[in-house]
Amino acid sequence: MAEIFIPHPEVAWGRMQPVIERALGFGLPNFAAVAVELFGIPAAYAPGVTLERPVTGVVVDATPPRFVMAWPLRSGRELVAALTTGREPTHRASEASDRTVTVLEPVTGTRANRPVIGVNGNHLLVGGRAEDLARFGPYVARALGRRVMPTGPIEIVVPRAVLRDIVSDRIGERWARERERLESLDRQSRAQRGGRSPDFGEPTATVAAMGEAVGYLQNLVRSSEEVRFTVDVGPDRVVIYGDVVPLAQGAARELMVSLPAGDARALLSLPTGVEAAVVWRSSPAARERHAASAVQGLERLFAERLASGDRALLAGAVRGVAKAIGDRTAVGVLSDGTSAALVIQVDAPEPPAFEAALRAVLRSTEVSAVAEPLTTFLGAPAVEVSQELLPGSTVSASRARFVFVPRRVPGTPAARRTYEMWWHGAAGRGHVAVGAAPGMALGRSVSADGMPEASLAADSRVAAAVERAGTQLTVAVLVEPRWVGLEAGGDPPRAAPLLLTLGRNEGRLRLRGEVDAAIVAGIVRRRMRKEVVP
Repeated sequence: MAEIFIPHPEVAWGRMQPVIERALGFGLPNFAAVAVELFGIPAAYAPGVTLERPVTGVVVDATPPRFVMAWPLRSGRELVAALTTGREPTHRASEASDRTVTVLEPVTGTRANRPVIGVNGNHLLVGGRAEDLARFGPYVARALGRRVMPTGPIEIVVPRAVLRDIVSDRIGERWARERERLESLDRQSRAQRGGRSPDFGEPTATVAAMGEAVGYLQNLVRSSEEVRFTVDVGPDRVVIYGDVVPLAQGAARELMVSLPAGDARALLSLPTGVEAAVVWRSSPAARERHAASAVQGLERLFAERLASGDRALLAGAVRGVAKAIGDRTAVGVLSDGTSAALVIQVDAPEPPAFEAALRAVLRSTEVSAVAEPLTTFLGAPAVEVSQELLPGSTVSASRARFVFVPRRVPGTPAARRTYEMWWHGAAGRGHVAVGAAPGMALGRSVSADGMPEASLAADSRVAAAVERAGTQLTVAVLVEPRWVGLEAGGDPPRAAPLLLTLGRNEGRLRLRGEVDAAIVAGIVRRRMRKEVVP
């Protein structure tokens, strides 16, 4: 399935060691001593495991995936003799289908979850099963070991043949099973209703849209030369790159060329207190295409439930938003400790058009195909729009109150549900806030935009991570430590946020992830505590 390369294992271990020690809470000896403990080899033979040559491996096509790794030895023959001979041998040699591989089995059994080990030449083979060592060991130790090594600390490569013949087919098989399940549910639903279509939307349209998305994903996979993951575990942070190398022609190449690229500094305009955020870049042509696709999707979803006037209203709302906003959009979850709101910042070159577009979106609640499911699940919708001053400010903003009145049940009082959305557009920028206390959230968003001391730009950790991410980005996702179960003020203290980006780099599609080493250590430490048996 994939090939693994660690060109300079001694350097890689030196960078990983501080993170591992932080997770464990104590210092570690050299790698050889750790390796023999992991692999079940007596500590006396640790000097025989060396990091002076590359470590190679493969990911075996299995469920779940298994690994076979080849670690350099000073002398494979000496290790076999030391483990299998003498007065108290710890292992016994067993025959393998490939006679160049010696599988070593513990004399007294093995500890649960400990890998199987063997020897091929001057390489220690480590894997999940003995048959894997015999089948893949020589390839891992000899063929991969003779390759020109990549430059990354740890690299995992999925070649074109695997992408084309295995990954693409697996995606198709998985979707075929899911499609059959969804179509079966639709048939059952229609049978229960005497053949009548569902009340809300057309399931076949949803299934068709999902099928198109899966087909596009398969085309991306088939039109890729390779997928390469690079892992760099350093004392301060862990960085993972996922590069898709496209063929000269095909869907992957077209996607890479079409991606609008720039930096992720739009994150830094969001107000302090944002704990999770996503920013993306677009282009006028891309927004027009996406709007047309969205309109077609709505028409297929609602089908005959859409009157001609309703169809025009929805199309106008979708296309209006696409034209009113600019190339940068940032969305964040703003929390004050007790409640949260969603804040949105966009480029809005013409504030009147931004205002009109949002009002057109609000009118979509008048469309019967939209209002009917809302009425069933929330209550009959009513929207009230007014102009209000932002709390503690002289800035005027638009305020929409969504009131849902549920159907009256005899003997039960009807409890109304109310939601709010506030928005403001000026000076080429548009701001929207939805959720608890959205007026206050909108005020913070407006004041933070262009005021570094009130925005994420004031957080040196966030600013540094955004700077390291580069300038060829299309999408960026920021997540604070608390969102992965770690309190920023406790364990670990003041860890930098997790940053994921998607963009391009030197003719490749690139997915990049950066996480503070303290977060990694904290997660590992928490996992270890859970696995301790009292």
